[in-house]
Amino acid sequence: MRNFKVFACVIALVFCGTINSLQAQTNGTKYLRGDVNEDNQINILDVMSVVDIIYNGQPTIITVTTAEVTDIIDYSAVCGGNVTDNGGMDVLARGVCWSTVENPTVADNITSDGSGLGEFTSTMTGLTGSTTYYVRAYAINNADTAYGEQKVFTTDNSYNYQIVDLGLPSGTLWADRNIGATAPEGYGDYYAWGETHTKAVYTESNYDPLGDGYNGYDYIGTNIQGTQYDVAYVQTGGEWKMPSITQIEEIIYNCEWEWTTLNGENGYMVTGPNGNTCFFPAADGLSDKEDIDTYYGFYWSGTWDEDYMDHALGLFFYSQIRYRGSTYKYYGQPIRAVKN
Repeated sequence: MRNFKVFACVIALVFCGTINSLQAQTNGTKYLRGDVNEDNQINILDVMSVVDIIYNGQPTIITVTTAEVTDIIDYSAVCGGNVTDNGGMDVLARGVCWSTVENPTVADNITSDGSGLGEFTSTMTGLTGSTTYYVRAYAINNADTAYGEQKVFTTDNSYNYQIVDLGLPSGTLWADRNIGATAPEGYGDYYAWGETHTKAVYTESNYDPLGDGYNGYDYIGTNIQGTQYDVAYVQTGGEWKMPSITQIEEIIYNCEWEWTTLNGENGYMVTGPNGNTCFFPAADGLSDKEDIDTYYGFYWSGTWDEDYMDHALGLFFYSQIRYRGSTYKYYGQPIRAVKN
């Protein structure tokens, strides 16, 4: 004999279906409990209003705990969890969910971190600086979605970019340093075009927008400035953005560029029409190579290359020249943010 419980719709109809020619209907949010005899016929024992699923005589409630939140910066944090009991049914999905309101669910922001029992690690990205978040681990089987205890954390506000007004015709304001850099001469972090997280290596095979689109790339827009794919916009809660190619061309053609060093780092000191300056280090770019050539600089814009679906545009330079260039989207390159 197998105990079971069936539950579904709410208010007027909770469960409406046929199992071995037996139809059941209840009012309100109720749950049916019964058993199955040797002829696979169902006997309804009672109607319940608590979620306590029983299958093969064992509770199918999942047990999952939430890990402590670590590595908190302005735009990301690391959490995770541990599924210690699957409730007698396979765990199909697990991860963490988070929100700026308490008791987040899988309807909010989530990570997807595999299946089954055991520990897992989750990286939450796209967070906003100086913001309080609530996070819980979750696990899902065919009968239940379970949550771990809630953890609370507050992101840093470490970007602290200084505004540089170069006196440009458009009024565009530039940040004084690259995203992730702690000083103007710092290289900062590297990003593939349209991604908002860093990686150890940048290859076509691990590029997020790799999909079923033209030339194997998903279409995410001709200009990702100010969208969910703009790492500057995501990290700063919309305060800063990636530059468009038009803004990069403006700084190329309206400013003086002098190849120099700043605190031992090669790069260009850019002087605007009003005499203010901004330093761009020669931070090169990353693909499947490990070495950085400190005589080259490559900076993403938010604009794709209309001639090549797998390319995007940006600022390219070396000691003798600077120009608008194009390269593969999966390459890791630094980003210098702007304010319009």
